[in-house]
Amino acid sequence: MASYFLQIGLNSLIEAMQVCLLAACFLLIHNVSRVLNLGLAAAFLVGGYGYYAGLQIFDGALGAFFTAFLGLLLLTVINLSLLRPFIAKGLDLMGLLVGVGLWFIVQELYSMIYGAQGHSLVEGVLPTVHVGELVLPVTAVRTLVVTFVLAILSALVFLKTPLGRSLRALKQHSGVSAQLGVSERRLQAGAFFVALLVAGLMGIFTGMNEAITPTYAHSMIVSGFLAFLVGGGKDIRGVVLAALLLVLVPSFIVAAPWGDLNISQTWREVLVFILAAGLLLLKPQGLLTVRTRTS
Repeated sequence: MASYFLQIGLNSLIEAMQVCLLAACFLLIHNVSRVLNLGLAAAFLVGGYGYYAGLQIFDGALGAFFTAFLGLLLLTVINLSLLRPFIAKGLDLMGLLVGVGLWFIVQELYSMIYGAQGHSLVEGVLPTVHVGELVLPVTAVRTLVVTFVLAILSALVFLKTPLGRSLRALKQHSGVSAQLGVSERRLQAGAFFVALLVAGLMGIFTGMNEAITPTYAHSMIVSGFLAFLVGGGKDIRGVVLAALLLVLVPSFIVAAPWGDLNISQTWREVLVFILAAGLLLLKPQGLLTVRTRTS
């Protein structure tokens, strides 16, 4: 039984780290634009399908990554160009709607081109790694290592570097930041590119562990969005904690033996929303925020 739950925990941790990075992408873009950019879902799709298209054109992963990179670069230009007018006017809700629209447009384009059936980014039977009684595909191990490293680097950049301080300052005092020589447009362009690139990379890694379809971004993006909200949208530590809770807790609830009661995987997303709602009721300002006196 212990090895069973350890296997569940390890599998869920891989997804949790991807959700952590997607939530960090929401945080990064929100810091420089105050917009909740659901265009990250479009980047997730462009990453996965761009890699798949590259495999059909080139021989090897390098060409596939290059194709995905070009698609993400183009998407960054389109995404930022569409959002810039609303960012400048402070129309956050309109920015959210534009991101959703871009997501569904890209989703329908891929549905028209590739159909609704699933496509695999890895051919043949996946090799596995055995550690005691634990079994993981090699692609899952790579995903865990890369996402863990990226998550650590993201936290260090946000918390310990001048760039991270500039990003936080831009969100808190954009006028003062401009007087200090911080280029808002340049930071926005860089933040959008990095965030969409990471989201696209998560799309590739997800596609290496499951078949890609036009709707395969939904679960990951919604979880990342909820982790951003539950984490408070200000502190990357709270966002990471929220992502871990929203993935690991429902996974263990579904996997746990409940006697004659059988909780199917279809209830997992319901549990994610219930948990997110409960955490927001308890800590509406974010998991790691501390309430201070205002008078």
